[in-house]
Amino acid sequence: PTLPTAAPPHRPTPSARRHEGTPSAAGHVLPQDPFAISGRGSPAFVRWRSALLARISTSMCASPRVSVCDARGFDTCYGLTHEGDAQHRLYVLVVPRLDAAGARAVTAEARRVFDLEKGIWEKEVTFWLIAREVADQNQVLWTLKNFGMGWWRRRRIILHDLAAKRVFASELGCDPRGNHLKRAFLVASHEALSAVRYLPDRPASPVAHRHRRCGVARGPVWGAALALLITLTFVGMLTALQAAHSVGQRIPCPGRSLRSLPVHRQALPPRVPDRFTPGEREGQRVF
Repeated sequence: PTLPTAAPPHRPTPSARRHEGTPSAAGHVLPQDPFAISGRGSPAFVRWRSALLARISTSMCASPRVSVCDARGFDTCYGLTHEGDAQHRLYVLVVPRLDAAGARAVTAEARRVFDLEKGIWEKEVTFWLIAREVADQNQVLWTLKNFGMGWWRRRRIILHDLAAKRVFASELGCDPRGNHLKRAFLVASHEALSAVRYLPDRPASPVAHRHRRCGVARGPVWGAALALLITLTFVGMLTALQAAHSVGQRIPCPGRSLRSLPVHRQALPPRVPDRFTPGEREGQRVF
C-alpha cells in the first residue's frame, strides 16, 4: 500500500503577499506600517510628528463642519460629515524622507483606500503628504502625478516638501483650495509647521570607563583617611580657640581703662551779647 502524500505547503503569491492585511468588506484590518518607510520610528521624528498632528487637529476640529475620520493606516484623516456638504475626505501622512520606492508604496496604499471610499459621486478623496526631505524629486513627482484622476474618479494627491519649502499641488493635478476641507488644512498645516520645531536627538557622548585594579579595596581606605582628616581638623580648631581665650585673659583691654576714667568739663563763662551803636550815617551800624 502506498502512503498518503502530504499536501504541498501553501505559498502565497506576490500579489497575495502585497494585499495581506488589507481591509475586507466585513471589517477593516490594517497592517502596522503599510508604507515601510525608514526613519518613521525614530524618537525625534515621532515626537515632532505627534506635536505637529496635535496642532493641526486642534485647528481643524475648531470648525463644526470638519470631523476626524478613520485613518485607514495613514496618520490621520479629516472629513466633512455635515448634512448638505459633499462628503470629502483628506488623508494625511508625515514622513521623514520620501524617495521613489516610498512614493510607489504610498500611491499603492492610497489606491486601496480610495477603492474603499468611492461610491459617493460628490466625494473627493485627497492624500496630503508632508515630507521633511524628498529624494529623486523628478521620479517622485512622476509617480504621484500618475495617481491623480479626472472628475469622474476624484482622487487627488499633494506633496509638501519641507526642505524645498514648496507645496506641489497644481503640478500633480490638484487644487489645494478646491474645497473647504483643503483650504482649512492648508492654513492649519502652515501654522503648525511654523509653531512646531524639529529637535533632533543628541548623540550619546562616550563615557570613559576606568579599569579597576583587582585586590585593592579603595572604599575602606578612602573612608578611613577622610575620617582621620576630619578628626585632626576638629582637634586643631578646639586647640586654637582655647589658646586664643587664654591669651585674651592676660592682655588688658585699653579701651576699657579709658572708658573708666572720669571726664571733667571746664566751666565756660557765659557769652556777652554784642552791642551796636548808631553810626554817623543813617542806616549804618558799627560796633
